[in-house]
Amino acid sequence: MIICSWNIRGLNNPLKQHEVVGLMKKYIMDIYGLLETKLLPSRVATLHKFRLRDWKYLSNTDVSSTARIVVFWDPCTISGDLFASSAQALHLSVHNSSGSDSTGMGNLGMYLLNLPLPRAVGVI
Repeated sequence: MIICSWNIRGLNNPLKQHEVVGLMKKYIMDIYGLLETKLLPSRVATLHKFRLRDWKYLSNTDVSSTARIVVFWDPCTISGDLFASSAQALHLSVHNSSGSDSTGMGNLGMYLLNLPLPRAVGVI
């Protein structure tokens, strides 16, 4: 099982979507965790429908106004189920799609930590 986590820093631009999907198809991974996508739920569905229709996905749009985290996986190799979701995290239960063994079973967590920190003034 090969997993990639990528801080996208916004995925609303169609040119950036095209570039990201091209890289996803070039570098074959089983699971892609895209962080900070800032996509509206309808845009996530459109991205899936027109660019990644052969992949399955889950996002945290049920608890956040925009999809901060989107996880895509190849259903030919991986099965995934939502375990828990929050504005800062997405937890999935993943396992091999073949079902022939349990070696690939596990839990996947994609986290974002967004803590306001005071800015330092001056030179240390």
